Amino acid sequence: MRKNLCIIAIAAIGLAACVTPPPAGKISDTAVAQTTLSIAAQAVDICGRTFPNVTGTADALQQAGFSETAERFENGNELDDPSRQVRVQVGERPVDGGRKEHVCLISVIGMTPEQGFALAQPWVQRYGAITNAEAGQGLSSRAIQAWRSETPDRIAFIAANKASNAFRQAGASVRLILIQ
Repeated sequence: MRKNLCIIAIAAIGLAACVTPPPAGKISDTAVAQTTLSIAAQAVDICGRTFPNVTGTADALQQAGFSETAERFENGNELDDPSRQVRVQVGERPVDGGRKEHVCLISVIGMTPEQGFALAQPWVQRYGAITNAEAGQGLSSRAIQAWRSETPDRIAFIAANKASNAFRQAGASVRLILIQ
C-alpha cells in the first residue's frame, strides 16, 4: 500500500511539472516579423499536407530550404530554417493498440502566443477541430488554446503554446499530433 502511494505521489509531481506555466521570460510580448511568420506558416502548410508521413514531411521541409540540425526528435528529425528563427520537429512513436503518434512541433523565436494562435488555424480548419472547452476538457497553463478532432481512423490534437522549449529565447510554438 505504501509503495503504491509513493508511486502515485511521484506521478502527481511529474504531472504537476507538465502543467506548470512557462517562465515569464520565455513568453514573447513583441510580435515577430512577418517574414519569419511566413516561414513558420509554410512549415504549418507542409505538415498539414504531408502528415502523417514524417519522412515526407522532413523531405518537403528540406526542399523548402530547412536543414537538419544535429539533434534527433522522437524517431524523426529536427530542422531549422536558414535564419535559425523557426525550428520544426517531426517524429513518431508507437502508442497502444498498434497505432502511431505522429508529431509536428513548430517553434518560432519571438512569436507571441497570439501569433501562435493564428498560426495554428490552418490545422484547426483542416481537421475540423473543436476547442478543448467545447470538448469538455481543460487547458494546460502552457497553452493559449488547444483543439481536438476525432474520426474512426485518427485523432488530431492541436495546440498553440505560449512558449517554446526548442529555443532558449522567448517565443511560442504550435503542435499537431495525429494518432492513427
